[in-house]
Amino acid sequence: MDCKKEQNLKNCACTYDCPRKGLCCECIKYHREKNELPACYFSKDQEKTYDRSIDFFIENRWFIFFDQLQRCVFFQKDLVLQSLLF
Repeated sequence: MDCKKEQNLKNCACTYDCPRKGLCCECIKYHREKNELPACYFSKDQEKTYDRSIDFFIENRWFIFFDQLQRCVFFQKDLVLQSLLF
C-alpha cells in the first residue's frame, strides 16, 4: 500500500512540526510506542496542548459524554414536565 502523504497532509490535525507529518502509519507507530494517541484523535483546542496521553483523551471524551448525557437528561426532564402540564 502506498502512502498518500500529500492527501494526508490536507487532513492532518497536528500543529507540531515533525518528520512524520502526513505519514499516518509512522505517526501512529511512533505514538503507540510512547503509549499515546496522534493529534487526529483530539479537538483543535486539545491538540494545541500537545498532550497526547491516553489519559488526557479519556478525560476529555468522558467530559464530552457526560455533558451530552446531562443535556439528554435535562431534555427528557423538560419533556416530562411539559407532558404533565398539558
